[in-house]
Amino acid sequence: MPDTPQNAPLTFPSILARQPVFDQDGAVWGHELLFRHSAEDKTAVFADADQATLVVAAGTFSTPGNFFHNSQKILLNCSHKSILEKVPYAFPRAQTVIQVEEDMATNVNLLTTLIDLKKDGYTLAIDNFSGRADPNVLLDLIDVLIIDVLNKDPNEIQGKVSKANKFSKARLLAKKVENQSMRQTAVNLGFHLFQGFFFQKPEIVAGHTLT
Repeated sequence: MPDTPQNAPLTFPSILARQPVFDQDGAVWGHELLFRHSAEDKTAVFADADQATLVVAAGTFSTPGNFFHNSQKILLNCSHKSILEKVPYAFPRAQTVIQVEEDMATNVNLLTTLIDLKKDGYTLAIDNFSGRADPNVLLDLIDVLIIDVLNKDPNEIQGKVSKANKFSKARLLAKKVENQSMRQTAVNLGFHLFQGFFFQKPEIVAGHTLT
């Protein structure tokens, strides 16, 4: 196989997955966009979170159809670097939910950028919420708290919900809901939004080859 010229652009297929998020009435509230290496991948496997964010961002605008054709939200996992480089501004502010990990939301530099994004109309979410973050810092900033309920004891989930209730304005999203029993538990615990295999598995969306 001949060597690739040093100045040749790197190309890769635009492949991502999307998984719906439902509200308490069973209506689609939005879709989370997920990184995939190939159409056969079942989970996101990547070594570089920054590149994964950029691949998903680019793929969103190169796939057939329009992700932004209605009022449904688009949930985008954002790396530290992508937020500082203002990648979320490529997405429509009224529909985009920027997901960050809990420890990222308390980083001083990131916090300044997140405050700007919030002022500019973006929705902010903490993924894998555990309650470690200082609620006084984030109280008026975070709109959605995402809690992983897979294989978790209801008492453990209740503990996280109790911490989340300090964020009085934030909606609670239960992710990785895999059966009716867990859905009902999440409803009983006060969750507003739901995502998981019980509702629908991620759908692969392939687009054009990108440089």
